[in-house]
Amino acid sequence: TRTKQGKFSINDCINIEDIKENNLIDIKDILDIKKVIVDENLKFKIINGQLLDNIYNTDKILFINNNQVLAIYKTYEKDIKKIKPYIMLFKK
Repeated sequence: TRTKQGKFSINDCINIEDIKENNLIDIKDILDIKKVIVDENLKFKIINGQLLDNIYNTDKILFINNNQVLAIYKTYEKDIKKIKPYIMLFKK
């Protein structure tokens, strides 16, 4: 029996009733990557998939605006001074 995965133990598990009630863990609490809260200007660039300057000193980063998860960006292979969209997560 698996008792741990990453930072979560078997005690952190949820049951079917939790799922039915939409009582789930937020993705920003699950991911073990750097998180940055962004303003509306940067949010616009992120939701439109723009390349950004890699000022964050990390390979992957989760962007959040007003408690809304927007996207995960990662280092751009063609220019490591930039980051690019990896997974878009926002809902319009």
